[in-house]
Amino acid sequence: MSQVKIMVVLFLCLYALNTQAKPQMGTPPDMFKLFDANADGKVTEEEYINAVMEQVKSTFSRMDLNGDGVVTRDENDEVARKMREMLERRMPSR
Repeated sequence: MSQVKIMVVLFLCLYALNTQAKPQMGTPPDMFKLFDANADGKVTEEEYINAVMEQVKSTFSRMDLNGDGVVTRDENDEVARKMREMLERRMPSR
């Protein structure tokens, strides 16, 4: 899997698990509201890019555990561990 695809999946997982996101991601109408910044019923490329960049910045801030402006391998691994734990709790056992 390419690095871009991995980053997109990571972004989507982090965003979906973020309980503070408003509106909550989950259904297509909720996502549409998130992207439609001026609430005109249409999403422009600019609105889409701005919404995604806002979430990327928010995701980076959550990954930067000590707030120093960089994400170290240890911080990345800690966030990945927490994500795995959260997913395991939400997924039924097989």
